Amino acid sequence: MVRQLLMIAVMTLSVSNISFGQQSTLDVADTALNNNYQALMQTLPAAEQALLRDAQRLWIRYTDAKCHFEVALDEKQFANCKSKETLKRSQEFSTLLASQKEAAKMKREFSTQLKDVLTNIESIPVEEYDQIYWPGGSAYTIVTQFLKKISLNYVVNQYGKPIFLEGPHSETVVNLESTTEFGHYDPAFLSWLDQHLTQILGDEEFVASTKAVVDRYLLGTVELYLSSYYYLTNNPDIRDSMMLDYIVQYQNGSLGESHHTAFFVPSNRIENPNWDGETKSAEYVWVYPEATTQFDWILTNLNERWEYVPVGSSLFFWMRRAIDGTDQQFVDLMTKFYRAYNPEDLAKIENKAYQAPRELPGGKIKF
Repeated sequence: MVRQLLMIAVMTLSVSNISFGQQSTLDVADTALNNNYQALMQTLPAAEQALLRDAQRLWIRYTDAKCHFEVALDEKQFANCKSKETLKRSQEFSTLLASQKEAAKMKREFSTQLKDVLTNIESIPVEEYDQIYWPGGSAYTIVTQFLKKISLNYVVNQYGKPIFLEGPHSETVVNLESTTEFGHYDPAFLSWLDQHLTQILGDEEFVASTKAVVDRYLLGTVELYLSSYYYLTNNPDIRDSMMLDYIVQYQNGSLGESHHTAFFVPSNRIENPNWDGETKSAEYVWVYPEATTQFDWILTNLNERWEYVPVGSSLFFWMRRAIDGTDQQFVDLMTKFYRAYNPEDLAKIENKAYQAPRELPGGKIKF
């Protein structure tokens, strides 16, 4: 107890004995720190501001305790210690502030690039094979088309680190030929992407100006992937069976050459006996083979809405996302995008009955 009282007396004496020059240096350091702190706070969202505020309070307590300890050793050291630590902390804030400004600049650049792609989707070159999938198609098709305008290397440079935590993809090439592995997305990248998407979709004028082209080229694909997700979540037995099979193939390195694009529903085209002789789209009827499993039934129902699209790819996309743990993030991203362009139909998608029948109907399924 006596020792503690003596320590307090020494610390009190040392603070009161700070010279004019020492106090001046400390004031300058303190002003610089406060300016950088306030500037940094203004660049952060509310949640991160709270974290910085807590960290700064802890820093003040730590620095005071450290400098008071040095005072116990040398009573002249308090002001020097405080000045040194305050200037160091100020420099940390200055570095963070510069980093935040650079990140904000890159964020604006990337958002501008995304806006340009969405505005000029129709100008993206289309190969003969692409026409099967575009407009519409699989997520792979959409990404491939986007990367013709924005290179993968550019996205990686903007994000600042690899997009995939593991898998066959490099920082410049998406490799979909592997039959032993697939790309595991970095969840932090999807959070970063979500920030850009929020900024873009917050521009109502931009959304209105791109609605027609987005409706034609993208919303159908987004709806397919959301519908596929809901089919899986509303039919857990089917989902779990698919998931088990996919994980076994993944672990055995035998995913198959088409695990990333999957397949169409096999179908036969027959002449429509009720054709009016004029309506071209009604000239034929597509007849699908009898569904022998609930999965076949889901696949056929999806194909009713997305003819000529490899609908199986959407189901197996969610298998991969469940494995890398990003399924909910992708659902949120797709939902946000769809809501911005077609909020009326989003409710229909979310509230639709996605239950596969417990007993399959006999005979052929016609649409």
